[in-house]
Amino acid sequence: MKGSGFVSGQATQKAGAGKISKHEQACIDNQHAFLPFAFDTFGCLAPVASGFLKRVQKAALAHATVSVGHSYVFSRVGFAIQKGVAAQLVARLQTHDL
Repeated sequence: MKGSGFVSGQATQKAGAGKISKHEQACIDNQHAFLPFAFDTFGCLAPVASGFLKRVQKAALAHATVSVGHSYVFSRVGFAIQKGVAAQLVARLQTHDL
């Protein structure tokens, strides 16, 4: 049986590339850096987003006054993503029920 053509992370990479082409020039014009924060519902983060979160995590751990686990930043972002996906699913169900 042939595969479906699904490749984990492919949608994330495509979304990240789309965000770059859409926003990068405006950021350059305004002397800002642009990092696309792309992810999918399977938990795959674009490499740039993952690198950024690792930098945030390192800074948070260096300045934390209480001990937090090394996965704190990633778990908080993961929770926010799950909450957003759940809200979208509920909204979609409500519009189909009406």
